[in-house]
Amino acid sequence: MVGMLSLMPMQVVKVLQHIQKLERNGMLLQALGVTARHFLAAYGLSLCVRGLVTWRTCLLGACLWPVSGLGVTAGAHRLWSHRSFQASRPLEVMLLFMYSMADQGPIGGWALTHAMHHSASDTRHDPHNRREGFWHAHFGWLFSARKYRLSSKEYHTVMDGLSELVHLHDTACLVWDPLVSLGVPALLAYTWGDAWAGFFVAGAVRWAFVQHVTFLVNSMAHGELGTEGHDFIAATGTIGPRVSLLTTILALGEGWHDYHHMFPWDYAAAELDAWDQWNPTKAFIDTCALVGLVTGRRRCSVRLQTATRQLMLGNSKVDSYVVEGPPFLRNRKPVLLGNSKLAAVSSKPATRESMEPCLKRTWILDWMSLLRHLLCGHYQQSRDEVHLEYLHTMCQKLMHRCQTLIYA
Repeated sequence: MVGMLSLMPMQVVKVLQHIQKLERNGMLLQALGVTARHFLAAYGLSLCVRGLVTWRTCLLGACLWPVSGLGVTAGAHRLWSHRSFQASRPLEVMLLFMYSMADQGPIGGWALTHAMHHSASDTRHDPHNRREGFWHAHFGWLFSARKYRLSSKEYHTVMDGLSELVHLHDTACLVWDPLVSLGVPALLAYTWGDAWAGFFVAGAVRWAFVQHVTFLVNSMAHGELGTEGHDFIAATGTIGPRVSLLTTILALGEGWHDYHHMFPWDYAAAELDAWDQWNPTKAFIDTCALVGLVTGRRRCSVRLQTATRQLMLGNSKVDSYVVEGPPFLRNRKPVLLGNSKLAAVSSKPATRESMEPCLKRTWILDWMSLLRHLLCGHYQQSRDEVHLEYLHTMCQKLMHRCQTLIYA
């Protein structure tokens, strides 16, 4: 094998070595599958361009977008990854079918990757680190041969929380999910004589669209802060989770992303209600709760939201907050003491320097900051495999959890 590689051009050798790394990491099948499905979607687009698709099939594909999208947002993300609500058995079966329509691989793998993302967001320990560029965060990470690690405790927290139905799905998903994602649209379109386009358009093209909408959460809803006027806490000068209105609309309410990273256990993944901030996923969960299919919805209180914002901004002149903006695109803005006009805090985003005095005023956060420095100092004198950047992120998570205990 080594002799054969020595006779090949260097670029070919690098490609083969990369493929071998993907295979060792268990990523090769995923990389090949995503690539193959895009070829199917490209052929489906050619059918649309040539006018070989009926309007019924196009309508079917459009209707399957929110169906498969909710399987990802309400199912894989808010239920199985964050366990922000409890689903009855009939609803879990329905969400499993909807997720299979989206066909984004094993749910366990999806949830573990998401856990790594939250534990070290936008650092080199994040599989879709936005600091490595837009396209890497969007889908380049799928073809990366890099290994990522999750602590044993976090691994068992994710995997032990998945039901036997989810584990059954993950066992059969390589066959079952493509059958549902491509076969069901073809079968439905067969009823009006358009099964071919049903397979490639309502199936493959719709799959690619939902897949890239999911990718937008990693690429568009992460980036340079301070570019949107709807941020939960305005900040500049760094890369991190942010609000993306485009992602919010296409991903059924997943674009209020800075808030989600602040309170990942909140089933709404947004500060305000679904009528104030576009959030079809929250509306879906609330509707299921009305008919008894959902219980135990975890929601962050307004008091905790306000306290967190005050703490992070450190603006002593803020008297209260008001909600403003058009329906579905509203956000909460501060009001100055003795002034009925809205404070222009968003025009003066918080920076690390402006946030530091406020953090120092709280003794428990002072203690956590001291612990962070002590741990980092210990790391610099040791040969532990845990990276300094990852350690900083974990301490920041502890600080956020500490805030939750104080102000809840």
